[in-house]
Amino acid sequence: MRTLSAGWLLPGMLLISTLLLGAHPAHAQTDTLSLGSSLPEATLYDVQEEASVSTDALQGQQATVVLFWSNQCLWIDRYEERVLDLRDTFAERGVQFVFVNANDAEAFTDEGRRASAEQAQSYGDLRYVRDGDATFARQLGAERTPHAFLFDAEGTLVYRGAVDDSPGSPDEVEAAYLREAIQATLNGESVPEADTRPFGCMLKPPR
Repeated sequence: MRTLSAGWLLPGMLLISTLLLGAHPAHAQTDTLSLGSSLPEATLYDVQEEASVSTDALQGQQATVVLFWSNQCLWIDRYEERVLDLRDTFAERGVQFVFVNANDAEAFTDEGRRASAEQAQSYGDLRYVRDGDATFARQLGAERTPHAFLFDAEGTLVYRGAVDDSPGSPDEVEAAYLREAIQATLNGESVPEADTRPFGCMLKPPR
């Protein structure tokens, strides 16, 4: 059996990491929903309620965090606890967190309604929805899981991009982009860094 040399393995690992993560946080892609735009109208499927739901019905009183999610992405595994901590921190201040799974459920069965409903059992009252044909993902220009979009009380997009600058470890976070954006929004202030490049697995929408 042929073995891989260390000299090949390191560049290969770096290449895979680059493909999964993208570059260091920078300005986001221009095809994402523009800052200042309104939350698009779309119909999604709530996997806990087993019913269709409109994006209007998902909005929080003071802010809405839309996070594109996955049931099998390793970067979601690393971010899950951090995001749930954010939910717990801001839930009583009228901030609604919504996980959106827009991956192709036919090609990846672990991303479907049943698997998502099972995954959602550990998320408490956080809303988990399926975007079956990825219409909502395309409206926002979502690229990765996780990919965060923050809307204020009026449904205006005020932040888009990464959760923070350290996908590998919460202990190495230097810039908590999403946390700072939520805090600024609740304080009625402008988001200091409103446009960053998301980290994570590539979104896999239906073709």
